[in-house]
Amino acid sequence: MNIDLIFKIFIYGCAVFFSILQGNAAVYLFNRMPAEWLCDYDEDPSEELKSRDVQRVKSMPWKYLSSMLFIVINMTLIREDLQFAIATSLVLWLLLELSIADVKYNILPDQLIILLAVCSIGFIPYKDGFWEILAGGIIAFVIIFTIALIGKLSYRNNTMGGGDIKLFTAIGFICGSFGSFFILIGSYMLLALHAIFLLVYAVVKPEYKLREYMPMAPYISIITAIYLIFYWDIQFK
Repeated sequence: MNIDLIFKIFIYGCAVFFSILQGNAAVYLFNRMPAEWLCDYDEDPSEELKSRDVQRVKSMPWKYLSSMLFIVINMTLIREDLQFAIATSLVLWLLLELSIADVKYNILPDQLIILLAVCSIGFIPYKDGFWEILAGGIIAFVIIFTIALIGKLSYRNNTMGGGDIKLFTAIGFICGSFGSFFILIGSYMLLALHAIFLLVYAVVKPEYKLREYMPMAPYISIITAIYLIFYWDIQFK
C-alpha cells in the first residue's frame, strides 16, 4: 500500500479522534469550570453555579453535536496545513467555550481569553514575525475601543462590554488587521440579521419575549470560523 495513502489515513483518523475529544471536552470542561470564572469581578457565584450536581451544559445532545461540528471543521482544515489546522481548531474550541459562557451567563472568562491570545503563537509562521501579531492586536483594540467609546458617548450607556473588547483584541493577535476588519463587519452584519429575525418573530409570536442583551461572542465566533477556514489566504495573496 502507498506510504502517502497510509499517512493520510492516519492523519484523518487522528483528526476524527481529536474532534470527538474536543466535542466531549467542550461540555465536560465547561461543566467543571471554576464558578468564579463565570461571574463578574465583584460578584459571588451562586450555589447552583458552584454545585457539581448541576450540569451547566447538558451532555445530551451537546457533546455529540459539538463532536460532529469539530469533525466537519477539522476534516476541512486538515486538507491544507497540519500546523494551521491544529492552531485554528484550538482557537475555535476556545471560542465555542466563550460563546457558551456569554449566552448562558453574559460573561467572557478572562482565563479563556488569555489562552485565546496565546494561541496566536501558532500563527507566527504564517505572518511576518511576532511584530505583525502584536500590531494586529493593537489595531483590533483601537478599533473596538473606539466603537465602544462612541457608543458610550452617544447613548450614555455601555453598548459593548469589556469582555467583548478583550475578546476582539485577542482575535486581532490571531487574525491581524485585515482579519479584524473582516470579523468586525461580519459580526455586526450577522448580529443585525439575527436581531431583525427575532423582531419579526416577536411580532408573529407575541408570547415570545425578546432578550434585553444579545451576547456578541457567538457572532464573533461564527465569523472568525468563516474567516480562518475560508478566507485566511486572502491577506497573503
